[in-house]
Amino acid sequence: MLAVASLGPSLALAAPSATEVNTARETYREGIALEAAGNWAAALAKFREVAAVKSTARVRFHIGLCQENLGRWTEALGAYKLAFSDAEREGAADVAKEAESARAKLDRRIPRLTVRSATSAAGASVSLDGVALGSSSLGAEMPVDPGTHTIESAMPGRTPWRTTIELREGDNKSVEAQMPSAAKDGSSAAPAVTSSRSAIVEPPPRSALPWIAFGLGAASLATSGVFFVMRQGIIQDLEDKCGPELRCSEAERSTYDRGSTYGTIAGITLGVGALGVGLGTVLLLTTGRRDESAGPAPARGPVPPSVGLRLHPSGASLVGSF
Repeated sequence: MLAVASLGPSLALAAPSATEVNTARETYREGIALEAAGNWAAALAKFREVAAVKSTARVRFHIGLCQENLGRWTEALGAYKLAFSDAEREGAADVAKEAESARAKLDRRIPRLTVRSATSAAGASVSLDGVALGSSSLGAEMPVDPGTHTIESAMPGRTPWRTTIELREGDNKSVEAQMPSAAKDGSSAAPAVTSSRSAIVEPPPRSALPWIAFGLGAASLATSGVFFVMRQGIIQDLEDKCGPELRCSEAERSTYDRGSTYGTIAGITLGVGALGVGLGTVLLLTTGRRDESAGPAPARGPVPPSVGLRLHPSGASLVGSF
């Protein structure tokens, strides 16, 4: 017999109790009612509560539907893709069809933006809504939420170049980020501070490094979240095949090994993401003033729960909590 011990370092999951499952079912019904009433924000909160207990393709589909109606289209696209993947694994053909149809329709509506840089000077950086764009993103078409977006080009010792652009449903626009100005006159430069002795004190240059750290951290946290969701799917698969106590045969070893890999990657990328966000915060506090027009720092991704192994005379079983 294969003893299902853990799905990654410091990760353990167990099947939800009957009480938790019943509560989740009631919460799901509440989410459906809120969704029917058009209260998308409250419905989204309910479906996320359900997903924390037991994530299914149907729950993921409704999460995406709520996000779409809240204008969070890029998140909704991801939710629909996960719902389709889960539905295929679960054999839920009806959910897979709904998820793929919703994804395709939203993909045709979602605005797209291409940001190009007019400079390749060392130290120059380009950001979108406060998140630094890497070289692979510059010049590439990116799906974005409808609304107003800020593009900025920054370089140490220069005044940042900044512009805003409004995107509506179906728009496909391109912006070329210009070279930051040398700040020789007062037309675009930040005002200098003059003391009683007429000495001019230049404002400290704004470094792009904090935003680069934030961007890398956010990407790692997003990756951690994706692998955490994939690991959740493995747990559900093992539960379906091995029963609520997760006592599996040797035939399920490949499924267990795949879940272990997902758990390991989730743990590593979670640590890297937290480090990136933390480093960005420290740099903002120590190297310069945070740009007021930039967006907030990316939120931390989901933190996988702890895990443990309990031994019994007849073998080992997975224990823990969602």
